[in-house]
Amino acid sequence: MKRKSSKRRCTRPNHTTNNDINASNTEIQANVPQNEPAIVRNESYEQAENSTQTSAINIAFSNTTSSTQTPTNTNESNQTLQTYQNAMLININEINTDLNFIWKIHATVTSVYPKRNYTNSHSVGEISCWDLKDNSGSITLAAFNLNSHIMSDLLQMNQTYEFSNLSVRLASDSFKTLAHSYQLVCTNTTVATQITSTPYDETPTFNFVHLIQIADLPLNSIIDVQANVVRDFGISTGVRNASVWTRRYLHITQDGIQTGLTLWNDQARLIDHNMTGLQIKLKNVKISSFDGTQSLFTLPNTHLSTS
Repeated sequence: MKRKSSKRRCTRPNHTTNNDINASNTEIQANVPQNEPAIVRNESYEQAENSTQTSAINIAFSNTTSSTQTPTNTNESNQTLQTYQNAMLININEINTDLNFIWKIHATVTSVYPKRNYTNSHSVGEISCWDLKDNSGSITLAAFNLNSHIMSDLLQMNQTYEFSNLSVRLASDSFKTLAHSYQLVCTNTTVATQITSTPYDETPTFNFVHLIQIADLPLNSIIDVQANVVRDFGISTGVRNASVWTRRYLHITQDGIQTGLTLWNDQARLIDHNMTGLQIKLKNVKISSFDGTQSLFTLPNTHLSTS
């Protein structure tokens, strides 16, 4: 049976303000325990919106009618449909702020972050984020307010979509959860259509970094590592701002080089026994510093396996 596709778009007038954008960092940090990595953090969008580095193509691709975007005649309707059909399909690893043509991607939702409410001196609102993946790499997608509601109803874990009319911005090294240098943001004319194909191999691929190299890498770098656990200090839990967090601290070693590794939340609870002696592989862990010493911590999208 042919799979029925679903298409959703945002149809409210395009008057998103910097208040939506500036809210993310303040709101998310307020909802994360101290010393716990934020599930999703985003720096102020004000600079990105006012900069020429932001690449957004504000053309309505869908032929869904609305009072503000309905073509005035059949020719305009055909031109809009042709523009959408002729958008160039690109890979996630090709996304940057220099794109000057109409493009689209095919990607699978691999992580769904909890929806967050924010409050700042100007407004209140909400933000939702997802990780998208194809065979070339992964990138984070963010949506604010009405766009957050619409995309949250549409995007499902492990489902594949065609995305068009997205904005591109630089990702903050301090707050990003993927190695990609850029992030995607839903606009008021973003179109996401569910498709049946799976554009990537679900088997994790690793690009391992040796522990000896960590001291020479920048803070907040996101890397893959493999090591042996030499000590498991156990699991601790706590509550901050009505959110429960779980933490597990390990000492790991590789060829005589040791460092600390903090597992957060799902990763902390993944192994139900002492981890000492296990060999572990981790994809997407972040480099941090404590008392001048480099260490590692997991992110919500970290993949942990043992042997």
